[in-house]
Amino acid sequence: MRKDRFLVTAKGLEQAKAELAEKLVKKEELKVVLESTRDAGDLRENDGFTLAMEDFKNNEAEIMRLEELISKAKIVKSKTKGKVELGDTVVLQDKKGLKKKITLVGANESNPLEGKVSYNSPLGGAILNLSEGDTFEFVTPKEKVEYKIAEVID
Repeated sequence: MRKDRFLVTAKGLEQAKAELAEKLVKKEELKVVLESTRDAGDLRENDGFTLAMEDFKNNEAEIMRLEELISKAKIVKSKTKGKVELGDTVVLQDKKGLKKKITLVGANESNPLEGKVSYNSPLGGAILNLSEGDTFEFVTPKEKVEYKIAEVID
């Protein structure tokens, strides 16, 4: 895998494109705000202008990040049934029988609150290329947990 590529799912790439479109619209809105606050007087003592400029710079940085991600994105599709790959949803089961469902995604798509785990995170790396029925140990800050791959949903 080339280092200048970002592995993403097709859905993740579409989300990045939609987010970029939103940021480009916001850029135009922020330009208007900058112009109106610039006309409000001395720029050294103009908190509105300072805040608007900070918002503009943050938005620009996000636009650049998204454009790079999109230009270097490599969509990864699951190829092997029953084997954990990028884009798969996986049901993990601990020794107590408790189940946890996660989806393995690209680094820029991860969101633990939504159950989206990056393939290069410790948990994502631990389950990548495992098959249904395989067990593995995962170390959390509090303990070492043993999981079983209960199901791989392609």
